[in-house]
Amino acid sequence: MIGFEHACGAIIVSLPAYLQVAGSEIGKLMTALDTADIAVGYREPRAGGWFQSLRRNAFHGLLRFVTRLQFRDLGCNARAFKRKILDEIHLYGDQDRFLPVLAERQGFRVAEVPFARHGSPAPGGLQTAQLFARFPRHIYRVFSGALHQKPLRFFGMVGLVILSVGVLELAYLIFERVYFHSPLADRPALLLAALFIVLGVQIFALGLLGELIIFTHAADPKIIKSIE
Repeated sequence: MIGFEHACGAIIVSLPAYLQVAGSEIGKLMTALDTADIAVGYREPRAGGWFQSLRRNAFHGLLRFVTRLQFRDLGCNARAFKRKILDEIHLYGDQDRFLPVLAERQGFRVAEVPFARHGSPAPGGLQTAQLFARFPRHIYRVFSGALHQKPLRFFGMVGLVILSVGVLELAYLIFERVYFHSPLADRPALLLAALFIVLGVQIFALGLLGELIIFTHAADPKIIKSIE
């Protein structure tokens, strides 16, 4: 973010470390900006063993499921974007990885550009040590980026599912009590049904509270419009 704040050009280019992208490939990003607001590179073929491949597929699969966006390589920092994107999107922490996702949600045009892999990935020891530290943060960013504008859509769905399970279980217990005279006292199923009902209501209320906070504190009309 410090670099973005000091950059004064109309177009900003960011590059990955360890020479993962050849310099001759950068021109593709600039060409893609003729029809897009941000151009994102993706590397082919990908390097690494089976574990890295599994981690990448799991991360991007979850990203597609949550955001419905078909990005292939958010780990590639070879990007070119117009200055106006930073004027409307404020990043913090390690959100720079998810800049294409945030730009897409703000209505900007995003293009993906294929790159031939050049050089090698990060040094083996450094990369292995960072895999387990980065992956939980990335999963958190996926959900926070997807839910920060529409929390009721997620929490409401989860809450209603849990609440429905509790109501159905309670209805079955009542049916047994009325027609088969089965006792309700000292039955773990009754406590489990009550737990599901209370938990479902609380999760739904959490999503509703999140919606109220967003509408109360959203000063940007674009955010409210995107929610609606």
